[in-house]
Amino acid sequence: MAPGFEALADRVSELLGQLPQSGLADRDREDAESAAREVLAAITQPDAPEEGRLRRALAMLKGALAPVATGVAAGTAVGAQEWARTAIEGLTGF
Repeated sequence: MAPGFEALADRVSELLGQLPQSGLADRDREDAESAAREVLAAITQPDAPEEGRLRRALAMLKGALAPVATGVAAGTAVGAQEWARTAIEGLTGF
């Protein structure tokens, strides 16, 4: 783990654990899982992650959750919109 990225790793790991119960459509969930794994891959190296790679991975993760958070994604379960909004807010600032 790159020093200083422990909190982000915890947040993304928690998000990954919550995805199956989030009520996201399969495609949205798969996109979010893929993006979350990319974030973890960027920060689980012993050296500091490449800034551009991490920024892109975080943008992909937030982008995967954005249609759900804004209510654009059709067929999402009740509560998924608020969950996605909270997840995006939690990723902002890293």
